[in-house]
Formats: sequence, C-alpha cells, structure tokens
Amino acid sequence: MSTARHNRLEQLRSNPDPLSSTTTVTASSGFSKHNDQEDDLLKKGVLSNRKDFEIELDDSEDDASDFPDGGFEAWTVVLGSFLGLIPVFGLLNSIGSIQTYISTNQLKGVESSITGWIFSIYLAIATAGSVLGGTLFDRMGRLAPMSAGTILYSIGLFTIAECTEVYQFILSFGVCVGLGTALNMTPLIGVISHFFFKKRAIATGLATIGGSVGGVFIPIMLRKLFISIGYKWAMRVLAFICTACLLMSMVLTKERLPKDEAYKRLSLRQQLLTYFTSSIDFRAFKDSRFLFCVIAIVFSEMSLTTALTYLPDYALARGVSEDNSYLLVTLMNVVGAFGRFIPNLLADKYGRFNVMISTSIIATVLCLTIWLPFGGDHKALYAFAMTFSFFTSSIFSLTPVCLSQICKTAQFGTRFSTMYFVVAFGNLVSVPIAGAIIGNGEVISKFNHFVLYCSMMSLVGLLSWLTSRFYIVRWKLWVQV
Repeated sequence: MSTARHNRLEQLRSNPDPLSSTTTVTASSGFSKHNDQEDDLLKKGVLSNRKDFEIELDDSEDDASDFPDGGFEAWTVVLGSFLGLIPVFGLLNSIGSIQTYISTNQLKGVESSITGWIFSIYLAIATAGSVLGGTLFDRMGRLAPMSAGTILYSIGLFTIAECTEVYQFILSFGVCVGLGTALNMTPLIGVISHFFFKKRAIATGLATIGGSVGGVFIPIMLRKLFISIGYKWAMRVLAFICTACLLMSMVLTKERLPKDEAYKRLSLRQQLLTYFTSSIDFRAFKDSRFLFCVIAIVFSEMSLTTALTYLPDYALARGVSEDNSYLLVTLMNVVGAFGRFIPNLLADKYGRFNVMISTSIIATVLCLTIWLPFGGDHKALYAFAMTFSFFTSSIFSLTPVCLSQICKTAQFGTRFSTMYFVVAFGNLVSVPIAGAIIGNGEVISKFNHFVLYCSMMSLVGLLSWLTSRFYIVRWKLWVQV
C-alpha cells in the first residue's frame, strides 16, 4: 500500500464521521483492485478537497489527473456522440408527433390506451435493453454494442414503413428500434466519461444536444414528407438519415480504458454466463445514494416521457390545429437544446445534484401553476411547453453525470444499465396509464387528470433527488454536490 494511501486510511480511522469534519482526502487514481477492509473504510463517503466537492465511494474512485479533459481526440469523441444521439434521443423526443400521426391515420379508431403500448414498449426496451449495451461496453468497448444496435435500429425503421396494425408497430418500432436504441445509448454516453472529468457535465450536455437537434428536424421533416412523398417513403428517408448518423458516430467515438482481455480469453459459454450474471449490479442498490438516484430518474422520466407523448394530443383537444401541434413539439426541442447545455454548464460550477434538484423544482411548479390551470389558453400552453422543455431536458443530460459522480468510470456502463433496467418498468406502464386516463380524448377533465398524473410523478422524482443528495452530504446545504 502506498504511503499516501496509508495516510488516507489513518485519517479515516481517526475520524469515523468524516462528513461532520473539515478533514479532506485526495482521490486516488484509476482502477486498481482494493481489499475489503479499505473498501469498508472508504465507502463512508468523504468530500474531496476539489472545488466541485465530488464524492468518493472507494479507493478506486477516479482521479481528475487521469483524464484528458479536452484536446482534439476528446472533442472528436463528443462530436461522434452528438451525431449518434441525433437518432437515438432525437426519435425519443419525437414520439409525440409520430404517435399523433399514426393514431389519426394507420391506427385511426384505436383507443389511446392501446396505441400507447407501442411507445411504452419502445421506451421500456430502450431503457431495460441498455443492460445489454452497458456490460458489452465495459468489457469489449463500444464497437460490438453499437454495431448490433445500428443494424437493429435501421431494420426497425425501414420496416415501420410497411406497418398498418398495432402488433406490427410493436414489433418494428417497439422491439427492433427499442433494442437498437438500447445498444447504442450506453456506449454513446459512456465514451464521454472516459475522456472528461472536470468538464464532464459540459461535454455530456454538448453531446446530448444531438437529441434536441433530432427532435427538431424529425417532426418537421416527417410532416413535410408525409404530404410530399407519402408515409412509406417518409419513414425510409428517416431510416437512411438515422443510419448514416449512427455509422459516423461509430467512426468518431472511441474508448480510452483498456478492454477486458481476460474476458476475451474465456470460452463462448463462459463469456455468455459471465455476461448475463454481471449485466445488472444488484449490489449497487445497497448504496442509498444510488438507490434514491434511480428512484428519482424513474419518476422524472415517467413524467417527462408521458408529457412528451401526449402533449400534442392535449394541444389538439384544446383547439390547437394539427400543424401547430407539430410546431409545439418542434419548439420544445429547440428550447430543449439550451436546456441540455446551460444547466450542465452550471452543474460543473455549482454541483450536479444541486442543479438537477433546482430544475426538478421548477418543472413541478410549472405543471401545477401554469399547465393545470391555464392549459386551455394557447399562449399559456406554448409558454408552458417551452419552459417545461428547458427545465426537464437536463434529465437526459445530467442523469449520466450525476451517476458518474457516485460511481467510478470503470463501473459506469454496468451502473448506467442497471439504472435504466429499473427505469424501463416505469416507462412500460407510464404511457398506457396516461392513455387510460385520457380515454378517447374527448373529455377535457380527463386531460386535467393527466396533467395531475404528470405533476405527481415529477414531485416524487424531486423528493427522491433530495433524498439521494441527503445520503451524499447529509444536512449540509451550501456545498457543491
């Protein structure tokens, strides 16, 4: 054991409650193995003496000096991630416009609670399936999961053009595109954590702006193409563009940490056994910080994705034209681009959890004070949609950064996958529940119940963020975390 390491342990032994003291400990480097005694001592949670007060979990916590935090190679990776997230997050941000179109054309007359299953299955598989991509990324790098994901994503989009029945949309969009999204999501986010530490929130925010870019052009493009060349070719054009973005992202991104060579030497049977037994890290839930962070993301995403899915239908019910309902989705994604970057810029300065909690408070208040009482006024509805989009977009951009603060980089893929495996169950039921609440969409009072449903999920998410922060720094308010 190094002298510095020994001194750190002695400090912890002499100070059993480090959070109540001014004692600080410097993070050790990298990814070395550790014994149980050291692990038990260091998991008590110690604020480091760095400016951003990041939290140590164990002796394998990351050292800022190990990361490039800039340079041509690092920013090229961010560009590659940006391009890949245009289809991956962009399509997710556009499901409201797609849902509105198919429910009034291919699936006209089908109840909202039925069509909602198409998108809830897509969301569930996209999140739960990240378990597959996360473990592959940690062990073998980005190429294996992204290659498989790109193939599935492309096949799914091309076959959507031929869909006319609910089950066909579920298979092509829900299952195929969902799996493709899942396999690409974790590597596209994870590669950034390999190159950035101090600027991780900014870099992640810049990359996730790709989702807003996709969310802006996909609804506009589809709306125009549906009229000019028809539904089938519109979906094929979308498939070509998304495939091109994913292929370019594979070329530009790369991982920095070494691959697991021991895993490669195992037989195929042993690889599969190891893969499936290590894909979900249930032990992580013993850490209250991680547990409540996951709960927070579950309810925050349930609120956001449900609102994104049915807000165009809500607008139609309130007398907004179909064209303007598409415009509403576009404006939300334009504003969302700023919402993915500005909070992340502040997060590196004031604390990732602090900023996430602040945006969650504002989003919840907006639902209850503007959307619920004044949603019938078109100006108020547009104002709500844009401000809500700004303050909730950080859910996508800050979530991986908050997670990376309470785990080491070498664990990120598995922890991220574990988190979204749980989130998947929330996404699976949230949209159909909202569809059941709305019914046939002809009764305004049911839409008000839908607004309350979104608001309460946002509130539970907020309380969970606060609880996760409490387990990091206890009652300390004026610290950056």
